[in-house]
Amino acid sequence: MPELPEVETMRRDLEPDLWDRRIQGIRVLRSSVTGVAGAAALTPAIGMVISKVGRRAKTLIFESADGRALAYAPLMTGQPSMAPTGAPVHPHDRAIIDLDDGESLRLRDMRGFARLSFLRRDAQGVFRDISSEDPFAHLGPEATEPIDPEEFAAQLRSRRFRNLPLKAALLDQRLLAGLGNIYADEVLWRARLSPVRAAGSLNSVEIVTLLSEIPLLLSEAIERRGSRIYTYSPPGSAPPTMQLALAAYGRAGRPCLRCSTPLVARRIAGRTAVSCPSCQVDPKKEIVT
Repeated sequence: MPELPEVETMRRDLEPDLWDRRIQGIRVLRSSVTGVAGAAALTPAIGMVISKVGRRAKTLIFESADGRALAYAPLMTGQPSMAPTGAPVHPHDRAIIDLDDGESLRLRDMRGFARLSFLRRDAQGVFRDISSEDPFAHLGPEATEPIDPEEFAAQLRSRRFRNLPLKAALLDQRLLAGLGNIYADEVLWRARLSPVRAAGSLNSVEIVTLLSEIPLLLSEAIERRGSRIYTYSPPGSAPPTMQLALAAYGRAGRPCLRCSTPLVARRIAGRTAVSCPSCQVDPKKEIVT
């Protein structure tokens, strides 16, 4: 699944091609891409001029100055790319956004989980969907933004998170928006924290360390254009290289780059977590009340 660095790379690659382009039409090739809203829900976007390509967590937002927007969530295998309007349709193309310059934005998705939706800003500047709901209301702060350690500590010690394994808490987008399986493994390795630690058990020093490592890691991943994992490939021509710098994710059984102890993999909240048993020591027993 593309995480924050991969989606931010998509955003940066697409913005020069989409800026000031008028949407001439939207071809929905697979109904799943619009979910229950249906293709008709995208009709108000026709005619809008894209003035900005934004991002919220793992969702791209194609915005116009008049408050209209299209939101594209790549989810597991979504791949946006530019192509001539008359180019042949690929079997995995789910929707095509035709532009006024003879180009089109192709939304390709091998597994079919990606979603395209129409949004509109209200008078307070909040995006609303066709049901007048804020689709981003459930998200926590962006993982790349400065976060107050005391507020973060209070979240970790709240009823929702305190007894969750730390890896599971970091994957919960209500705590931080943008982290996924790859970078949760990496930041825990960098911070020397066990993925099975109870989230509410972290002390103030550990919290500050974690909050300092997260933006550093994500900034490096963005500069490296994300990680080439499974199906992800950015829209631009330069390849992603962060996979060459990963120290934990996908390295189970290989020596820790810090202490040479073989890394171990285990299932936490339905996801694989890779960590070093020497550098990221598991707690003997923890119950946070």
